[in-house]
Amino acid sequence: MGAAAIQEWLDTYCGDRAGVTGGVVMLTNPADGGLEVAAEWPKQAAQDGVLRAAARAAATDRAPFVQPLANTAGTPAASARVISLPVRSGNRAVGAIALELPNDDAETRRATLLELERVAASLAAALDVAAAPAQLDAASVLRFQAIVLSHERFAGAATALPPSLRRRCISIA
Repeated sequence: MGAAAIQEWLDTYCGDRAGVTGGVVMLTNPADGGLEVAAEWPKQAAQDGVLRAAARAAATDRAPFVQPLANTAGTPAASARVISLPVRSGNRAVGAIALELPNDDAETRRATLLELERVAASLAAALDVAAAPAQLDAASVLRFQAIVLSHERFAGAATALPPSLRRRCISIA
């Protein structure tokens, strides 16, 4: 799953949720293990530092993170919260998601955390599929050989094989 797909997912997710005013998805960099912003909504939001800090806290603690959102005076806002959840694939941390909810209550927080758990699991699965190398089993290799060998001429084999390869690669992804 590329950066554009993650950004599109976050844009859709946050845009469809009434009451979400900001969001960030941070993913673990395989090279150094640090977290990097993969997507943010809205783009270059004023609260992005708070959201990034919340995502880092959730990823570091490997647990959901909820904190009151400070207003412009630096004091906690009446009901605004930042909610963050780590994104894990099995025991491996792959990142975190953080959302800003300006007018939340205990029930909204609870519902949002439950939904984020489901969303984080789906995101981790999508990232795993995108990162997994395409693998062919022996039966698939034999099917491809049969397609090629069933043609007397190279031109026939060359035109018959690509559609089969494409179907197989799509089913892997």
